[in-house]
Amino acid sequence: MQRDRTALPHHTLTSYDTVEVALPAGSVSERLVDDEIARTLRAHARHERVAPRTIRDDDIVHLAIESTRDGDPYPRLTTPGHDLELGCHAMPDAFERQLLGLSVGETATISFDLPGMGEATSDGSRSPLHLDSTVTVLELRRRVVPALTDAWMRENITGMSTVAEFRAGARLRLENRRREELLASAPIAAADVLATRLVDPLPDEAVREALGNSTRSFLTFLKQQGISKERFLEQERITSEQFEKRLQEETRQMVAQGLALLALAEHLDLEVTQEEIDATFGEDDPGRAAEARRACEEAGMLPRAHEAALRVKSMGHLLEMTAFKLPDGTKDTAFRHQLLHAYGVDAK
Repeated sequence: MQRDRTALPHHTLTSYDTVEVALPAGSVSERLVDDEIARTLRAHARHERVAPRTIRDDDIVHLAIESTRDGDPYPRLTTPGHDLELGCHAMPDAFERQLLGLSVGETATISFDLPGMGEATSDGSRSPLHLDSTVTVLELRRRVVPALTDAWMRENITGMSTVAEFRAGARLRLENRRREELLASAPIAAADVLATRLVDPLPDEAVREALGNSTRSFLTFLKQQGISKERFLEQERITSEQFEKRLQEETRQMVAQGLALLALAEHLDLEVTQEEIDATFGEDDPGRAAEARRACEEAGMLPRAHEAALRVKSMGHLLEMTAFKLPDGTKDTAFRHQLLHAYGVDAK
């Protein structure tokens, strides 16, 4: 196997000793089990009519809707009857706000915008779609959640006959889910600890470049989802300023992790093979992987692929030197072995 010795920037850490990562308590609390069961019950809830009154912001409203766009019918939002649960963001806030105070039997015309549903713009996103909807409040409904009994379990949950069985199953699902989440987040947590040991501040140029890449990736995501940035922010319930701050913080964190892994690789004198570099192109088809590599070489970006391969290799060594500790201070060796196995590293 041919090894690659491409020259890399010099990075150092204050220490190359064992990294410690704190794990949360392994047990799942009764409250979390109760919440999981409550979600299941809510999914089986039925809607029951309530006495006529004005609409409140936590109602389920049964509406007849006729929508138009520039005076022409808009069938996608026209229906003789639809249940809308207010506060769940199924419709824009502007639509829901104009329903408040209406009474059963009342008709009103609501004007609003659907973010990201209009014409394509030059940046690849979509403009808002303006609609006018004539809505009639047919009735108000409330969510009726079933009582949890053995009889209900037998009738509604396949393979379960008692509440005790269902609680045990809910607990097991939560424990497995938590384990999977920890396995996914543990490498990032270890890299975060390692990044605190960087000797030098983050290079401004590296942060600017990474931020540009993150921004382009975000715009690509919006284009693939067919939504505008405004609609995304509305769904996330954050302002543009809050999003920009979060993006910058996450980008700086990513840059710090990458530099720390390269510093560890330099300290351990790690090398990568051409095969390991090729693996960074992530193509299942060898022909497409070779094509991606050629394009990378032609663009003069192969050193970046080398760095990516080195970071992957360095991460395996980092996990080997990481102690995962439970709240009582003991090491969770079983979790460490499971993580190393998932990462393709032989546990020692």
